[in-house]
Amino acid sequence: MRFIIAALLTIVCLSCADKSSQDFKVPDLKGLKPLEIKSRMGEPDTSYNRNIIGKQLFVMRYFDLRDAEFRFERNTNILGEILINKPFDLKFEPAVISNYGLSALEPSDADTASHFRWKNIDGLKNVNVYKVGMERPEGVETYFKIYFDLK
Repeated sequence: MRFIIAALLTIVCLSCADKSSQDFKVPDLKGLKPLEIKSRMGEPDTSYNRNIIGKQLFVMRYFDLRDAEFRFERNTNILGEILINKPFDLKFEPAVISNYGLSALEPSDADTASHFRWKNIDGLKNVNVYKVGMERPEGVETYFKIYFDLK
């Protein structure tokens, strides 16, 4: 009987664990395949195939992780890109990349009115933080996205 109660308490505690963190360490995900991402991040909210600029991609999307898209190139099936679509609770500043396990270094290129970009940072080819469009969702100070090129 004690075992059953202990097991139930463990299940309740795990289900109530803080899942509020929407951040993850991008460098740790480099080179992973879809099943490895699924084992780390859980089941995606949706997944689909997409053709972007002539590249065929398999995309796994997690809405609870600030609407993160994990993009895998179909020919290698390895994670090549991550796009954060809704970082609305974060500030549009260079330090935002530290939320994703990257060094808060000065950008390689920056225009504080529109973008920040790093080349060859922490083993990633390219990282872009950029503003999107003129209109922004209700209650959002700055509408921007974060793009990680892991190749």
